[in-house]
This record gives sequence, C-alpha cells and structure tokens, in this order.
Amino acid sequence: VGYCMVDLICRDGTETLSTTPDLDTMALVGEDETEQQQPPGDPYTWDDKAQPASEIRTLWREVAQGIDRSQTVVWKNAVESLQSANRYLPTTQDARVFVEKYMKHIIGILVEQQPSKIGQHERSCVEDSLELSVAIIATDLKIQQKRNGESVLLEVLALVFNKKKSYYKGSKGWNVNHMSGLPEVRLRMIDCFRQEGGFKSLAEYLNSRIQTPIFPSLDLLHQILSALADGVPSRGGTAASGGSREMDDDAIAVAQAAMRYISSFSDEAMRRLPTETLNIVRCDLQRIFDRLVSVRRESTYQFYEFWRTLVLQLITSESLPLRLFGWEQLKELIDASQDHRPPAKSFIVEGAGCTFVNGEYTFAGATTSDGYAQRGEEISYERRIPSSESDGGGKNLTLFRCTMRSQQKWWFLSEADEEQPGTDRDIDYYQHKSKEHEETEPPMSGWLTCRNAGVEPSPKLQGRGLMVPNGEEYNTLEHQLAKCAIDNKIVELVLGASLHREVVHRSIPFIEFLALMCNRDPTVDSGTATTSPGPNAYCLQKEHLLLAWKTCTSKADVAVSDEIYHLLVSILPSLPDGLAIPLLQAVQESLEDIKQDLVFEVAEFCSALALQSPSEVKDPNVSLLSEEVRAVVLDLLWAVLTHSESSSLKSYDTLKRYFTNELRIEPFGRKHREKFLQACTQTLSKNAQQQHEGGADEALALRMVKLTQFVLEACPREQAQEIVTANKGALASLVFSELTAYLSRKKDDDVAMSPQQKKTALSPEILKSTESPLSERLRILRCVYGISEGIRLSIIQLQHLWTLCSIPSDREELMVFVASASTVTGTSMSRGVATPETQDNIQAQGSQTSNECLTAAFSDEVRSSAFVDLMCSETVDWGVLGESAYQSFQVMYKRLRQTPGASTGPALNALWRICLTTGNEVVASQSMKDLLTVYSGMTNANRTQNSAWSSGPPNGSADQMQTDEDDNDFGNRVFDYLVEVKKGLDAGLASSERSAERCLRILNVAVGQDGSTGRSVTTSAVSSLNSLTTDSSFADAIGPLPHGMRGQSGYRRIGIMAKRTAQNMSQNQDQTASNTRQASTMRFTIDIHPLETLASVKTKVSHQCQCRVSSVKPISAGGRLAGTGNRNSLTDTSQMSLNIVPDDSTVDQLGIVHGCEMVFVIADRQAQAPAPAQPKPQTQKNSVLDLNKMFDESHAGFANRMFETLLSVLEALPTRSNNSNFPDRSETHKLVWDLLLAMPTNKEIADKVRATAGVSFGKSGDDAIMADSLADQWSSLLDKRNFQRSVYVLQAIDAFLQPAPELFSSLPKQKQVELEGEMRSDALAFRQGFIESGGVDAV
Repeated sequence: VGYCMVDLICRDGTETLSTTPDLDTMALVGEDETEQQQPPGDPYTWDDKAQPASEIRTLWREVAQGIDRSQTVVWKNAVESLQSANRYLPTTQDARVFVEKYMKHIIGILVEQQPSKIGQHERSCVEDSLELSVAIIATDLKIQQKRNGESVLLEVLALVFNKKKSYYKGSKGWNVNHMSGLPEVRLRMIDCFRQEGGFKSLAEYLNSRIQTPIFPSLDLLHQILSALADGVPSRGGTAASGGSREMDDDAIAVAQAAMRYISSFSDEAMRRLPTETLNIVRCDLQRIFDRLVSVRRESTYQFYEFWRTLVLQLITSESLPLRLFGWEQLKELIDASQDHRPPAKSFIVEGAGCTFVNGEYTFAGATTSDGYAQRGEEISYERRIPSSESDGGGKNLTLFRCTMRSQQKWWFLSEADEEQPGTDRDIDYYQHKSKEHEETEPPMSGWLTCRNAGVEPSPKLQGRGLMVPNGEEYNTLEHQLAKCAIDNKIVELVLGASLHREVVHRSIPFIEFLALMCNRDPTVDSGTATTSPGPNAYCLQKEHLLLAWKTCTSKADVAVSDEIYHLLVSILPSLPDGLAIPLLQAVQESLEDIKQDLVFEVAEFCSALALQSPSEVKDPNVSLLSEEVRAVVLDLLWAVLTHSESSSLKSYDTLKRYFTNELRIEPFGRKHREKFLQACTQTLSKNAQQQHEGGADEALALRMVKLTQFVLEACPREQAQEIVTANKGALASLVFSELTAYLSRKKDDDVAMSPQQKKTALSPEILKSTESPLSERLRILRCVYGISEGIRLSIIQLQHLWTLCSIPSDREELMVFVASASTVTGTSMSRGVATPETQDNIQAQGSQTSNECLTAAFSDEVRSSAFVDLMCSETVDWGVLGESAYQSFQVMYKRLRQTPGASTGPALNALWRICLTTGNEVVASQSMKDLLTVYSGMTNANRTQNSAWSSGPPNGSADQMQTDEDDNDFGNRVFDYLVEVKKGLDAGLASSERSAERCLRILNVAVGQDGSTGRSVTTSAVSSLNSLTTDSSFADAIGPLPHGMRGQSGYRRIGIMAKRTAQNMSQNQDQTASNTRQASTMRFTIDIHPLETLASVKTKVSHQCQCRVSSVKPISAGGRLAGTGNRNSLTDTSQMSLNIVPDDSTVDQLGIVHGCEMVFVIADRQAQAPAPAQPKPQTQKNSVLDLNKMFDESHAGFANRMFETLLSVLEALPTRSNNSNFPDRSETHKLVWDLLLAMPTNKEIADKVRATAGVSFGKSGDDAIMADSLADQWSSLLDKRNFQRSVYVLQAIDAFLQPAPELFSSLPKQKQVELEGEMRSDALAFRQGFIESGGVDAV
C-alpha cells in the first residue's frame, strides 16, 4: 500500500489509480531551489528552534518531485506530508512553501478519486488529508490576518468544499455518471473547518480585505457560501444547539462580509463582473438566510435589504445589460418575498351547504419562537364547535393541505378523526385540487363537494390577519419591497427617460406585484388602532397608471406601446376599482382629444384587453373584472365601436366579439344589453327619418345597424324575444323603417348614377368582394323578424321593399333575403344563400335546435304570394341576375311545392324564362337541369343531379312535380319558343341568339343527345329496334333510327391489337399449309357503328385474324369517352376492362369513339371462367322526350313542324359573332345539327328522295312518284339557295346509298339476317335508281 500513488494524467482525460514499485525514478528536489516570491503583507516570523527533521524535509521533496514530474502522490506520503506541514506551518518557511505550492495539487488529486474504485485504506488517506488541509487553511487565515497578508490557500478550501468533485458526488440530483460518492465527507469537512475556527477567521479576513485587490474571487466565494448553506442545519423555530448556533453565527458573518463586498462595487466595476456569477453568489446568500429565517429573522431581513439595494443599483445603471439583469433580479426578489408571505391568522368559511362547516378556522400549524408561522411545514386550521351548539356540536373541523400520492397538493375541509387525524378515516366535506400558485394558502373559491358527506353548495373562504407578532402586519418582506419601490420611484423609472421595450417587458411582474399590494391588507374599521404606515400604504398609484397611458399616447415607439398595453391589461384584473376605473376613463377621454388622433392607440389597448385569456379562467361566462370595472370597459368598447373612424381599424371585429362576450356575462349582462340596445334604437330612429340623399352619415348608420344585430345576438333567446315583441314589435318596425329610409336615399343616388356606374354596380366581382350595406341591413332584419313568431313581415312590406330595390343587384340581395326568411335558418343570417340542402339539414334537426334557430319571418301565405307575384313576375329581368338570385328561386319553388294545393304554373313559366334569358352560364345550366327534372318525373333513386326539384312534397306523397303540362306539351312549348326565336333572329334581335342557343341546348339534353339524363340517342334507337315484331318490315326498322346513324358515314374507325396465345399459334401453324409463322400480336383497323354490338365487333376481329369467334376475348378499350348508355355496370374511365361486359352492349354505350384502341386475346381455351351472363337492361324512360314516341306516325305533324323550324333557325342564325356576351354562333349551329342528326330522318325528305330515285318501300320505281321531270325534282331537293336543307338531303342520299348493316346487330340472329338482306336489296335498287334518275349529275 505504501507504494501506491495516484496518477492524475490519463490518456482519456479521466483520473485513474495506478501503482508502481519504482521509487528511484523520482528525482529529489534540491535544497538550493529558487526561493518563492514574497507574498503581500508583513514578513513572516520563523522559529529556528522548531524546525522539522531531515526525514520530513525529504518527505516533502519526494512529494513535490512526484507532483512536478508526473502529477502523482503516494497515499501515505500525502497524509504524512500534510500532517508535518500542519505542525511546522507557523514556524518554518519550508512548510509554507510546501503547502502553498503543492497542497492544492495534492487535494485536487484526492477529491477526484471515486470512492467505489479505491480501498478502505485509500479512502482513509483521502479523508485524513482533507481534514488536515482544512486545519492548515484555518491556521493560515489566522496568520494572514495578523500579518495583513493574502491567504492563497483559500483556493484549496474551494476544492475541499466543491460538491461537484468525484469523491463527493452522490447518486441523485447532480450525479450524471451514476457514481457512488460520499457527500457526507464534505459536510464533515465543513464542520471540521468550523471547529478549527476557520469560518470566524475567514469572516474577519474578508471584512478586512474589502475594496482590496486580494479579496477572493466570486467563484471562490461561491464555493464557500455554498458550503455554508449546506452546513447550516435545517430546523424549525426551536432553539439551536451550541454547534448549530456557532454555525449560524459563522454563516451570517461570512455572508455579511460577502454582501459588504458586493455592495462596494461601483457601476464601472459591476460592468466587468459576469452577471451569471453574481447571480450564483446571490442565490447562495439567499439559501443561507432562508434557512436561518426562523431563528435569525433580523439577519434575514438585512439580506433582503441588501438584495433590494443591489437591484436598485442595477436597474439604475447606465448599462442596458445591467439594467435588464437588474429587472430579472427584481422578479426573483418578488417571488422570494412572496414565498415568505405569512399565512392568514384565520379563515372565514361561509356559504357551505353543510351549515356547521361555516365559521372561523384559526391557524393550528407550527410556529417559531418569535411568533411567526414555521416555513416548510404543512399548513392547517381548525375549528372546534362547542358541544352546546345544536348544529355540529362537538365536532373538530380542520382546514388543511395534504400531499397526495401523486405529489399534488389538495386542500380539504374535514372532520378530523380523533385517533388518526389527516388520514382516510377523516370525514371529508369539501376539497380543492390546487394549482401551483394555490398551494401556499387555502384558495378562496373553486371548492368541490365531496360525495359522501358534503352538501351543495360549496363554500367560499376569506382570510383574516397574518401569522405575525402584533405590530408586524405591515412589515413583511412584501411590504418592505413595495415601500422601497415607491420611495425610490421605480415605476417612474420604468416609464421615464430610460424607456426601453425590454425594460418594460421585464417590469410586468413588478407592476403586477404593486397592483396586488393594493389589496394585500384587509381594510381596517374606522376607529381601530393600526401601526404606521397602515394597510395598503405602498402600492400602485393612480399617477403610475396615468403615466403609463401617457407614454402610450406619446407615439414614441410602437413596440414600447405594445408592451405597455400588455402590461396594463395584465394588471387590470388585480387593480382595485379605485385605480382601474380612472385608468379606463382616461383611455376613453383620449377618444375625445381634438388635438391628438388617438383612436388607434385606444383600439390597440382594447384589442390587448380582448385578446387576454388567463389560463385559470376556463368558463367564458366568468369575468376577472369586478362589475363596476366591467361596466366602464363596456362603455370604452362602445365608444370605440361607434367612433367615426372605427371602420378603418383592423381590430374592429375582434373588439365586437369581445364586446358581445362581455355582454353575455350575468348577472348584470341584461342591464348592459338593454342599455346599449337603447343607444342603438335612438340612432336608428334618427336615421329612419332621413329619406333623402345626404341626410345621414351612411357609414355610421350602417355601423349602428350592425351593432344592433350583435347586441341582440348577445341576448339570451328569452330576453331577445321580449325585446323584439315589446310595444307591438316596435324594434322590428324601426329596423324596417331604417331599411326603407336607406333604400330611399340610395334610390336618389342611383338616379344620379351614370350608365357606366350602374354597370359597375352590377358587377359580380364587386358583389362578391364586399358585403353591401343593403345586405347588412337585410341580415339584421332577418335576425329581428326571426327571433319570435309573434312578429311577421306582411306582403305589403315585401312589395314595398321590392319596389325600392330598383337595380338588379339590390333586387338579387332582396331575393336572397326572402328565400332565407321563408324558412328556419341558423342563429344569424349567413352571407351566402340558404341552399335546399342546408334547409333540409336544419329542418331535419327538428326541435333540438329550435332554441338556436331563426323562425320564418312571414307566413306561408305571404311566402307563396311573394314568390308568385314578385319572383315569378314577368317584369323580373333574369338577364342581369346571378347565381344567388336563382338559388333563392330554387328555395322558394321547393317551399311552394310543399304547400298543399299550390299551383306551380307561374313558377314553371318563370323557370322557362330563366333558362332562355339568363346571362349567367351557371344559372343557365342549372335551370335547364331543373326544368328537365320537372318534366321527366324521375324518382329520387334515378336522379343524378342534386337540385331543389328533387325533394317531394310532405306527408309521404309521390315525388312527382305538380305541373299542368305533360311531355307533349314540353315539345310544343319548345316549338313555340323556337318560333319566337326565329322571328327574333329575322328581326335582328341580339337576345334571340341567346334564346336560340338555350332552346337548342334544352332540346339536346331532353332527347338525351349528351347522355346527361341517363338516356341517350343510342338507347332510344336500340329500344326501337328491340320493339320490332316478327312481322316488322325493313321500313319499320329504319324509320325511327337517328338520321346520323343510318348510313356508313356514322362509322368510327378504331385500332385493334390482337394478342395470340402460344397454344393458339401452334394450332394455326398446323392447320395452315404454309410454313410462315404468324405474328404473336396483330395490329389493324376496322370500322364500327355506334349501334353495333360487342359481339359484332368480335366477329369482325375473328375474320381479320382468321380464327373462330369463340376464340376472341375482349380485354380492354383505351382512349374512350365516358359511357353514354344506361348500364350501371359501366364506369366513367378512359381505360375500361371489357371481359365482364355483355356481348349485346353497343359501341356507343361503351363510349368507344373514333381513334380508340381495343385489345383482344385470341385463345381457344378460355383463360378464366366466363363472366356470368348479364341480364338485359330494362329501358327506362329517363329523358324528357322519347324520340320513338315523339316522331312516330301519330306525331308526324309535330315532327315535321319541328324539322322545318330547326332548319329555318339554322338558316337565320348569323355565321360569325363579335360579341363576347353571347354564345359562339358556330356552337349554336352545331347544336342544331346535333338535333337533326339525333332525330329520325324527316319522312317527307326521305320519301321525296326515294321517289325521285324511283324507289319506294314495296313499290316499283315507275309508280313511285308523279313528276314532270326527275331532273327538276333533284334540282329542287339539292338547291344551293337552301344550303342547310341541301346538306340534310345529301346525308339522306348517302344513307340510302351506303346503309350500315351493323344497325341490326342487336336483334335476334334470324331477324338480323332477314333485315340485312332487305337492306342490301334496297341499297342496290336505290343506287341503280339514283344513277338512272340523274341523281349523280344533280349532286
């Protein structure tokens, strides 16, 4: 063991233990070593008679040599060398040189050892060395004090006291390496140093060296003060033992010396100090005195006085970093002072449902010898009810704080158990789960009733007095801090010449503290003797708040103002009424300052107040402000909202919401709401009398209308109903009168508008970008008349509004209002239109939302009259009305249908006018769908468009439109409109072009030309073919077919990719005589017909591929359009799988168009099981016009008239368009041709063509026609003066010359063969007759 030494140097940077037997490697220190530099102070006095032996000097040299060479020391040598040095330190220079030069190294090596890695002997050496070192330092302090020198050994003391050294580190807290240390050794060293008189000598040493360069550094001072804080025993108010008293005295003495040293710093010296180190030393001092407060209160108060002085020095510094550091220190000082706040002497419990719980509870916790409550102990209060009382007599009730297993603090009002109080055996009546800031004393409110014994309601508490000796009530640390702040004018310092944003931000806790001090002390009854200065003497003053607001209005710095706004609103809830009200009044008076424009500043203050949301307030119906203060806040908000410049404020909406929320807080909310509503009605009455332009401030008038609305919305439903129905609906009548007055003023203004201004006023972009004043007024009108069913609008009032709304934009807004007001809507009128779906949702909610919804503003009779007489009037110009107007029309039409016995004729007429005349394409498209839905009579299950027309009448009646017209009437009506359009086109009316385009679009959709109605032209054609009987002739078959599908001109050329399987290829090779190998993939094109079936296409592919039809398997079709057929199995994608599609599906139903590509697989064996047979779809009458019915023999007259009308419209349409307001005329031409191609070929044209060619069904060419000259007949049919008719004739000729045999592919095989044969024969005869009759020459 004697040869063991500690090695400080290690490759990985850690200290490890190593051993070596080779002592000869250590060089000795020569006796002629250079003498040490003489330290400051008087010369040392040595004793020649008390000199160490040569063995001791040799030992010192060996230790020194080991440290100098390798930073190592032998365990035993460390103890013996320090032991000898302690003995000879006062008498010999060699001992002093050794300890001043090498003791720091020795101790530094030893305290870095890990106790778990060394043996017991080594640990004894470490601890003995540490004990010897503190004795040496204590001796050196006495020597240096006598000679007025510097003790360089204090650095060694800092090492010994440093609790972060490895030898001391424990397993908790700061143990990051999970090492097992011996922290108790450090505490023992602290006590050894005290026993040696070291702390007393250190205090004397420090006091004598203040303001000298040899005063220890703050880092060194921190280690000593930290040791003192740990060395002071933690105890209650009991008397201290002898050792404890000495430690207390020593700690106070050293701490006071440190405080004197810090207090001696000048501002310049403070700037050179690291603020972090200064804060650490201050924390050490605070720890010392907080542990001593129960036994040395006066000394603790002296430390807090020092701390206040230090803070004052910092915040008044010229250095901004020091000032900011000072404000951070002030916050910590406030927290520390509040932590020392004594608990209340007693609490008054009142309002509890258990009446015997009510009463006074006196403090029952531990107290100190000087009469203060003991810090750190559980607080409890008790109340003993005399046995003589009938209510709870003999009970021992306690009010105490309990630490739960979750470490949360809960407060209880309980009946204590006699044997085990404070346990589960107590009877708990009320409890409170405290937040962190509520743990120091019982909360005043928020108590919960315990289920077993408690009775509602829960109690409220009120504290009385403080647990301090008499006369000390106003001398707590909080009072001392407040007095210091007021005396030194710290508030003025915050807002004075040194005004800075960061300073203001950091001062918020301080201002809040002074605000809390306004109500810290209970009021004293008059005549009661109190000690000076009295309750609440030092706190925030009115002048401070006015100074803060004055700073905000100085417009010096927006950032500073924002911080002050935040500061003021944060302290407002804690201010007494005597301070809060003058502040708010001063803010409101700023609005009236003519010299300064302070609207923005006042609004910013109110906005900060609105955005404040304390986390402890969860209930929006609870205000932190007193009722008196809240009333002034509401007045201030009202003044801002009604100010002439308020509309330009960004925070206007925020202030309105906050104002509304404050109005809803009871119990005084009703009074405030009535007050401000009265102010609104006064302004409304004044504006209602101004009927002419310029008679009212329109901006203010509109603002008051809005304010009226949200004041009403802030009212509970019952109060709102009382208000609007009072005096026979006086408020509702007033709102209506104000609206009509505005419209009268607006009408005067509209008369003065230029045509260009009127056009701009109708712009949809303008209507969408801003909310018009009329719309705002209609919203409040809707709100007022929807609160109670006791007041209703009359038809006379609606007619009056309709007359006043002269321009289309106003009329459209009125239509939106009428539609919304005709049924139940939400709590406030939405900015959009109440669509049929939203109406259904509201009605479906039923009575659950009856208290939240607005009722209809007028009766069903008035609604029907308003719709029929106003909206459906022929005077309504739908050409300038937009989507909102039409959506309103939809809602009203639906409501009309739900009225029993109501006729929809006028509405249907209006719907036709909308379709034909509207200038809005969205409205045109939707109105067409709705019109066709009316006529189609489809059920809800088959409708594909959601519209107002899709819901049936009530009481479970059939979902069928009640109209006075049938499908034939629809065609007649379209025909009549086309005739009118033709007349308009001939007269050159530009509007007729739009009407023509709309009529044609309606017809195209009606016959299913676009497939949107679920029934296409193809479906009609297939339906007509399927209806053929066995006796039906070729003429019967082709007669109903569409004109554009009868000939081969309707063919679509598509690409085919046929993939052969390997098995199929080998079979084909065996069957063919040629050795030529067939390609595995074939590509070719074929022509297909829209009415051709998939089975027919497969046959064509099999012919091309020279295989059996059964081997052809369709896979997919690419580049297709959405299917136009009626099979639900088809999907609307461009890439479609064909392996599950029935073979009788037509090309048109599959969506295959010109240029598509179909993929087939050629295989004899089926790769998969065949798809289950699909049932043949039933043809449903989903389109408005059934082509088969419309153009059959019984309707030949109508079909011919329709054909002639369409041709005349086509001839009358202009060929070019330079007007962007009307549809493309080429598109209108296409619509006509689409119809002509979708209709069956005109019978008269077909008969003339065949007769001219000498061919007719069932007759010879010679008897087919009676004419003077066939050439003349062809010339009349192909007349270039009638270009469109001639084109149509050419199409008919082409279909007869080259008919499409695929037309009959959907028929049974036998009938198909029969008709195809007749077709070929007829085509052959027509070709021959066409040539012989001169048809070719005529063409």
